[in-house]
Amino acid sequence: MLAYYVEAVRRAAEEKSRLEGLVGAEARKPRWRRRVDSLRCLKGVDTATAADLVFEAGEFSRFRNARSFAAWVGLTPSEHSSGESDRRGA
Repeated sequence: MLAYYVEAVRRAAEEKSRLEGLVGAEARKPRWRRRVDSLRCLKGVDTATAADLVFEAGEFSRFRNARSFAAWVGLTPSEHSSGESDRRGA
């Protein structure tokens, strides 16, 4: 039974490597390269992560500012506060 799981992990690692290669090849195309390379400059952002953000977001100019992009990604909670009232979203 252990051999089955070891083989399953090996196959999954091979498939992951293959998919990362495909993403990397697409990310190197002129359409994406500049934006992907820019994001890769951030600590902890590899090619797959940068490509995913670029592929999903499209043109970053569609966001008013970094805060609106962060909200789109889900990194910042919503907040509607006024005076003594604090209301925070999920």
